[in-house]
Amino acid sequence: MNNRISSILKTKQLSRLIQNKPLIRGLLIVSTIFCLFIGSIFIIPSANKANKPNAQEEKELNNLEQSIQTVRKKTSPFLREYYIQKESRRLNLTLDNYRHLYNVSNKNLDFIPDIPENSSNIISWYYQDLNSYQRFQVLKDKILLLVNILSKLGILFVIVRFILEIPEREKQAKYQAWQVIHTAHGQTSSGARIAALEYLVTKQESLQGLRLEEGTYLNGANLEGARLDRAYLNGANLFEANLNRANLNRANLNGANLDGAYLFGATYTNDRIKSACNWEKAIYTEATWTKDLDAWIPYDVPGANDNKIEEIRNDTASDPQQPPNCRQWK
Repeated sequence: MNNRISSILKTKQLSRLIQNKPLIRGLLIVSTIFCLFIGSIFIIPSANKANKPNAQEEKELNNLEQSIQTVRKKTSPFLREYYIQKESRRLNLTLDNYRHLYNVSNKNLDFIPDIPENSSNIISWYYQDLNSYQRFQVLKDKILLLVNILSKLGILFVIVRFILEIPEREKQAKYQAWQVIHTAHGQTSSGARIAALEYLVTKQESLQGLRLEEGTYLNGANLEGARLDRAYLNGANLFEANLNRANLNRANLNGANLDGAYLFGATYTNDRIKSACNWEKAIYTEATWTKDLDAWIPYDVPGANDNKIEEIRNDTASDPQQPPNCRQWK
């Protein structure tokens, strides 16, 4: 038995589910909601029970109820008043007290007696202790309770399904993003392609080996942390693009425009950087985006970015054998 359980736990599908942190968090949230929901349905506060009357009081109450039922059957106002006075004298009650008890008993028609503790007596309680109006109220309340429970279960089902489908929806969204990128093949300018690339980067999708057309516009694209190793960015316009912490190892940057590009924390080699255009105008140290100037502005040690550029320039061993063609970026 233990071996069988172990083999199940080692399946790829279960391991993927366990590693899916958004799904696990969602299931925990749903479990909490479900527990609260069950508690709201089944944890019913107990009703306060009135003290049972003694034998003498019970006899007096029965006589009073029979008297009031007799009066209530009189449809004529004159006869009803006559019997009210007659019954008040018979029961040794003042006329005002009897009339008050009669009025209260009329209001008491809406009161539904407690359900008997013995389940075998529920049917007799429903058909014998309740009048037709009370039976209708009980039936209506139970139907409304059932509808309420079913509606909560429906909402719970939708939430559970929504959470369970998160991985599939993310998979579909990534597939659609790649479709947008492939559809834009042959176009140098495409806002949809930039949005698709940014989405894939936020989902930590690898862009390794990405091939874009020569001269592709990626102006201002937020590719922070992108895995662009061995990507083909030949002639791409990366003007003011955010390449912070991006992996540009062995990426083809030949003729790409790095004017204003943010490369702090990016992985690159000097020879690849020098194969691009305007690499001296890129930002290599920590910087912040300034809306007023619409540019990346270094805020590290004054002159640190210039020193980094000078360091790359002095690395003569990384100079390209043939300077890149940068005429289109001038």
